Amino acid sequence: MEIFSAFVMCLIGGYAISYPAAFFFTWATDQSGRAEGADAVKAYRLTAIGLLVLAGPFLLARQAIAAQTDRAWPESHLTATYALSGLWSVIIGFGVAQLLIG
Repeated sequence: MEIFSAFVMCLIGGYAISYPAAFFFTWATDQSGRAEGADAVKAYRLTAIGLLVLAGPFLLARQAIAAQTDRAWPESHLTATYALSGLWSVIIGFGVAQLLIG
């Protein structure tokens, strides 16, 4: 039972991290014209990639919900997208828990 509760906490923690990261990723990519100079562009790209890694589960789930509403994807694609989103969320939650707990 302890493993299951740790799994659920990592899943919830990953999605809790993913939602604000998706917001900041969307905001950062909308501000793309503001980076000037080689160093600023490199820092911008690194920030965007880091936010994309953290925002991935939420972005995948949001896209799957939109495709499910429009019936644009087959069921196998939706299932795989939700599974990948959940797995990615657990990995992020586990990584953050390891950083915080030690």
